[in-house]
Amino acid sequence: MIAIPEYSRIEPDVVEVVPSTAELQLQELLESALIGLPLLPEAATRAIELVENPNADLASLSELIRSDPPIAARFLSVANSALYSRGREVPSIQDALVRIGLSSSRDLLLQIVYACSSVGLLHFGPQVRRSYDRAVVSGVVARAACSELGVRYSDAYLIGLLHDLGEARVYRLLDRLEKPPSAIEAAVLVERYHAEAGEDVARAWKLPQDVVDVCGAHHRPSLELTLPVRLVQIADLLTSAVIAEAEDRPDDEALDLGRLALLGVNGEDAAAIIEHAVDLLSPPS
Repeated sequence: MIAIPEYSRIEPDVVEVVPSTAELQLQELLESALIGLPLLPEAATRAIELVENPNADLASLSELIRSDPPIAARFLSVANSALYSRGREVPSIQDALVRIGLSSSRDLLLQIVYACSSVGLLHFGPQVRRSYDRAVVSGVVARAACSELGVRYSDAYLIGLLHDLGEARVYRLLDRLEKPPSAIEAAVLVERYHAEAGEDVARAWKLPQDVVDVCGAHHRPSLELTLPVRLVQIADLLTSAVIAEAEDRPDDEALDLGRLALLGVNGEDAAAIIEHAVDLLSPPS
């Protein structure tokens, strides 16, 4: 008989995982200063303030946007995209503000800021651009979920768009390291720290409290969630399917119907949300 040596079992909680050099440096950067994303332009800051003001003056916001030519050009371009425009093209900032309204103008300005987060990156630009592209779809899915589930919530697009805001910040911090981690390690660190990083940025930008909350809480268990966190969890589960459908290809990820059920979404609801989101992303015929 061959003697088989006995191995004593090591309990998981006594196994010490030593952080890599990149992770230690990332932790230090996250703790030492609120860096890693562009400053919020004055136009976006003003839009956030005006949304809460019942006597908001669109003319002053229009003038503020026009005073920043790069922001103004992007604002008009996105305002005329399929996501915001379902009719004729608007020729001016003022016309765009009137058409889409103050709340959507705020969302659009924040979307523009988010889109700029990949600028200047030497190592992780493609990852941040993919994160941004997915964020836009996630915002649309959150909006579609409200419609299909009969929920009234005006900031659905905004929370879907910004709940993973911390991904861009973590990538920017890793990009500035003297020896950046591999793409695989970077993805692991982004997954581990993006909620904390995003919550800090949302708070610094003085975004609505719901945005701050979803940035920090969107990976928590699906029980006793606030409506905003529930919506972004639904969006997270359906965004991949929406992207695949919009690109007319099979989805690489199977729908997690069990988790969707915990969030109050059945298979029929999920199909309707996906179809609605794809329609919102499609150019008007």
